[in-house]
Amino acid sequence: MRPKVPNGASDLFLFNHQNIMEALVKPTVISVAFAKGGSAKTTSAWSLGSCLEWSHRVLFWDVDPQRSLSSALVDFSEVTATGYDVLVNKMNPADAIIPALPTYGEKAKLIPASNLLTGLEAATATNIDRQHIFADAIAGITVHPPMR
Repeated sequence: MRPKVPNGASDLFLFNHQNIMEALVKPTVISVAFAKGGSAKTTSAWSLGSCLEWSHRVLFWDVDPQRSLSSALVDFSEVTATGYDVLVNKMNPADAIIPALPTYGEKAKLIPASNLLTGLEAATATNIDRQHIFADAIAGITVHPPMR
């Protein structure tokens, strides 16, 4: 929630300690999406996340049924839950988060994809509010301690 700007004052001067802490704790969501296949979505997300990982903790959420990003970042023998479980089975997102392989640093984590995502539309067809399933799932992700 943004504070009101008194008498046309600049937003720059409106941050108090509480506003700054709220901004630090709330994660920033960056989505890489495009309907056309082969348009470098996975490569772009991976590159962007790798750059951000130098100074921030990064959570990748792979929602491509081909699982290219998941295959690159984690060992599938360690996967016990996927994004499909979060979206369809209403699992807590924290239970699906696994660390990326050590090669990618300590700050990278992933919610892996599942080939079951091809049936996501059918699985959520009866949900009246299904256009919000990602937003609802992301709202359940908290950041402790604040990102640096």
